[in-house]
Amino acid sequence: MAFKKGNKICVGRIPWNKGIPMSEKSKGKLCETLKGRTPWNKNLTGEEYKAHYKNGMGGVFKKGHINSIKSREKQSKTIMGHIGYMLGKTQTEETKQKMSEAHKGQKAWNKGKTCPQLSGANKPNWKGGITPLVLQIRKHFKYRQWRSDIFTRDDFICQECGINGGMLHAHHIKPFSSIIQYYEITTLEEALECDELWNINNGVTLCKKCHRNIHKRNNRLINRQGVKTLPAKKEVRFYDYN
Repeated sequence: MAFKKGNKICVGRIPWNKGIPMSEKSKGKLCETLKGRTPWNKNLTGEEYKAHYKNGMGGVFKKGHINSIKSREKQSKTIMGHIGYMLGKTQTEETKQKMSEAHKGQKAWNKGKTCPQLSGANKPNWKGGITPLVLQIRKHFKYRQWRSDIFTRDDFICQECGINGGMLHAHHIKPFSSIIQYYEITTLEEALECDELWNINNGVTLCKKCHRNIHKRNNRLINRQGVKTLPAKKEVRFYDYN
């Protein structure tokens, strides 16, 4: 964690080596280690110093620099099997309170910033956009709003067993996958424009157990009919909200 000017987390702390003089043996070792080295900022003044420091102290850490595959493999082997010093430990309430007070009023360094170098196809773990369409739809805000509207309409009560609250699901009366197949939806934009997919009269509030049982009945019907999915226009179970 980077410490900024005015940070109060270290106020009142005494350095562990305060008042302890360095031995002659340590001074000798330090002198031998630094002998022959040239300081990186020697003879640098004014604008030269600023430019040198900005470029990463002589270009050692240049902006946008990417380590080679060989270097990354070495780093990976170095930390392989390493256990973090905080593994299995938790911060005390006193420490948490101090950290909270120290960070009050501070803005995140990356707030409002974007990193095009690590977004979309530039991400190291990008695999060509393989997120399934169904998952894209279910993570969209419009889908969450659809679920919320159904729960509110049904007063958060399972329409099968009458249980109030708990683990509730929003069930598509006309199967979700069948609607996508019927209208030949292949992109998220097409799904957002399909009115039947977002019709709240095509949804019903169910608890987790009832939702599972209804899908079991639907699967048995699919197996008897020998089809992959139920027809989009077929209502397996009808709930009248008109």
